[in-house]
Amino acid sequence: MMLAQVYLYGAFGANLKNAIQTEVNSTGDIVISVIHMIVGIIGGLMICFIAIAAKLKPEMIKDNMKFIIWVAIITGVLWGVTNNGVSVFQ
Repeated sequence: MMLAQVYLYGAFGANLKNAIQTEVNSTGDIVISVIHMIVGIIGGLMICFIAIAAKLKPEMIKDNMKFIIWVAIITGVLWGVTNNGVSVFQ
């Protein structure tokens, strides 16, 4: 009984490894794709918000310029990392 597990792993080890690898790649691809899409939506909404705010309240843009730049940098980095991650899993 104790050696049955060793036998089963030896007999089906390659199939188990391939199944696990396929599931990990599939799950990673889905997670990275969802994060990539969310970051893209946030970036698009940010561009629209900044354009509307620049037209209606330019002083608000001037007051919050540091925050806007930091959010843009973080969004760009996340977009680039997730874009690279999507291409890795495909």
